[in-house]
Amino acid sequence: MVQTQVKERRGFLNQVRNVLSDPSLLAMLVIAFAFVGLFIIYPLCKLMSNTTLETWRNFFTKIPYRRAYGRTIYSSLLSAFTATTLAFLYAYSIEYTEIKFKKFFRFIAFLPMLAPSSMTGMAFIMLFGRNGLLTTKLIGVEVEIYGLPGIWLAQTVAFFPMAFVAISAVLRAISPNIEIAAQNLGAKGTELFRTVTLPLAAPGVLSAFLLVFINAMSDFANPKLLGGLFVTSPVQAYGVVTGDADFGMAATISAMLLIPSLVIFLAQAYIMSKKSYVTVTGKPVAGLKRIMIGKKAEIACQVYVFLVAALFFLVIGIVAFFAFADPKAYYLGKFVFTLKGFTETMTFNAYTFRNSAIIAAAAGILAAVVGLLLAFLNSRKDFPGKKILDFSAILPNTLPATFLSLAFLLSFQRILTVGPVPILPKLTKTIFIMIIIQAVRQLPIGYRNALSGFKQIDKSIEEAATNLGANVGKTISSVVLPMLRPAFISSAVYNFISAMIAVSVIIFVVTPQWNVASIVVYSRADSGYYSEAGAMSIAIMAIILGTLWVVNLLSRGRIKVFD
Repeated sequence: MVQTQVKERRGFLNQVRNVLSDPSLLAMLVIAFAFVGLFIIYPLCKLMSNTTLETWRNFFTKIPYRRAYGRTIYSSLLSAFTATTLAFLYAYSIEYTEIKFKKFFRFIAFLPMLAPSSMTGMAFIMLFGRNGLLTTKLIGVEVEIYGLPGIWLAQTVAFFPMAFVAISAVLRAISPNIEIAAQNLGAKGTELFRTVTLPLAAPGVLSAFLLVFINAMSDFANPKLLGGLFVTSPVQAYGVVTGDADFGMAATISAMLLIPSLVIFLAQAYIMSKKSYVTVTGKPVAGLKRIMIGKKAEIACQVYVFLVAALFFLVIGIVAFFAFADPKAYYLGKFVFTLKGFTETMTFNAYTFRNSAIIAAAAGILAAVVGLLLAFLNSRKDFPGKKILDFSAILPNTLPATFLSLAFLLSFQRILTVGPVPILPKLTKTIFIMIIIQAVRQLPIGYRNALSGFKQIDKSIEEAATNLGANVGKTISSVVLPMLRPAFISSAVYNFISAMIAVSVIIFVVTPQWNVASIVVYSRADSGYYSEAGAMSIAIMAIILGTLWVVNLLSRGRIKVFD
């Protein structure tokens, strides 16, 4: 015991000496810990400090708070289950059948990710609402879309892409060798799927469920548009802030949202630690192909893929329809083509597109840069506090978006000081809080992408640069960055897209001066101006698609944002 403590102490001292002997490494650690401390740990602590015994007592004793909380967890679990299940079936159908146009159908799976999540809720109101196109205009049957059914349906579609990304990546990584070996041992059909494919896909399925659950639980726009009397906690917290200015109660509501996120996150980590999911034990045998499913099952899978694609086209199509339809003529039962929605959008809200592009680009680059820095330090260097830095880098992944938004509002509404010394100016009502909060929200993406990149780079390459006299900074700029450029750009573009469509994470910090297009889409839809909201949604999608096209053109197809 004593010898172990001595070794640990010596190891700690050696780490400190190594850090102090390399000014570049020391500077990087200062920047990394400062960013994590100021923009992740401090806001979390600040929000918790705004809760009081009185607010906690009110939460547990007053029915509206408990009811909204229970509804939030219930609806989020439903949405996570259905989105994950449907995404798994879709990904499996693409990877395990000979369906044509696989790239096209993969792209279709990402369509809901290219528009604000509020567009999905708006689309279902347009289709099934009290004056919906399908229910009242075509079929003539009223459907109650408001409440749990609407939220469930909208969140399932809106968060389907993120589940598909996680699951598809795992399915594509499963080595055909394992499935062929299982088949040679007698496993076929359903048994092969149940005993081999599904267990190996478990990491992706669990990750997808966690991602969808957290995003659904913190979703603000869809429950606000479709909830009706079915009030969820994020909507309730927003009302408490805007209506009563009761930040303590809002902080308590938001803090409660963190509990189920952490429980599922820890449960996922525990399950993953108990089983091995390694599928690559060496180089795969050349020429091996994945075992495809039987003909009948393949037909069923292909039909399913077409139905999902049709649903996504319907969602986007109805939004485009309203974007080009004259609202007054529509309510009279006629369709009159007009560009009024677009002209009014460009007249009154053009500046929000500029704001969105600036904030999303800056946040995307910042998240990718900080993620690269943290990944380099955690994968290549030994220093005190390494585990803390690693945990902090993935922590935003478990924080509900509305929790983070309120935490930033409470943390940076005045000058931040250490004693009498100011260390950070007031950030609220500035563009900087919008950029930083978006970067923090997307940080785990940049961090994990960079970690994956570092695992593919042999340490001996960096050691050779060090032996030639390069310090840490020079090694990163001349060796690491060139090799990780595709992963870095892919991460930055993905972060840009996520920031362009964000609503929940900025709902508490957005201001009229720095309003963004995604918030305007939600606010116009909430006010019933579907033509303008639809036009803005289509414009946002056009910007994102244009960005993807430019990246693909300049990289000659080498940079894959969603792969």
